[in-house]
Amino acid sequence: YFLKDDKKILKLIVLYILAILNAILGNGKHISFYQLLSIIPALYFCGYMAKNTNCRMLKLDNNKLPELNDWQNYITIGFAYTVGILVYIIPIAIICGILMIPFAIIFIFSEFSLLKAIFCAFIMVVSLFIYSILIAVQIAFSTNLKFKSMFDFKLLKQIIFKNGKLLAKLVAVTIILAIVSAIVTGIFGKTLTILAPLVTVYLSLIVSDLYGQFINKAIKQNEVVNR
Repeated sequence: YFLKDDKKILKLIVLYILAILNAILGNGKHISFYQLLSIIPALYFCGYMAKNTNCRMLKLDNNKLPELNDWQNYITIGFAYTVGILVYIIPIAIICGILMIPFAIIFIFSEFSLLKAIFCAFIMVVSLFIYSILIAVQIAFSTNLKFKSMFDFKLLKQIIFKNGKLLAKLVAVTIILAIVSAIVTGIFGKTLTILAPLVTVYLSLIVSDLYGQFINKAIKQNEVVNR
């Protein structure tokens, strides 16, 4: 869809530059002043992609990306999105860390391969569950780009339980995309490093459309607009 945009070259170049800054921010071993400055472009990137998802959902213009000049709004949206995700991730990480201690002890000291297999299976199931929850939270946020929507448990229940099969398909597709993206990025990282951020941009644009498709199928438009 984004390749049909009249201003696609300019918009994709800007997103590409933002993706490079995000990579710099994420790859630094020691946080520097210049990396802290990259937080603003990172928020813009997150907010822009959330807005893009919202446009895909509302079908305001299927062939166009959002305009670039609403930067204050994108940074605000990106900040709300980042804080909301952290509110979920931090307690989940703490709880999982506590729960993993006994399993890790069993895995390290046990000589039984069955227990180790159970431990690995448990890790995979928990990781998949957490990943699914985070996707549901992102989708909820994308419906109206409001912070409170990430904690609208009625909406989250509708996304996770009433549309469980559809969400499972979405999770499976995003995992496949992430694996392919990691492989392509790895290849570029060893050969054409400068092209690696393009994979991030492309994947983000595809995920925006997938989230939009999910919302259009799972949630009635009048419910979204009236929220």
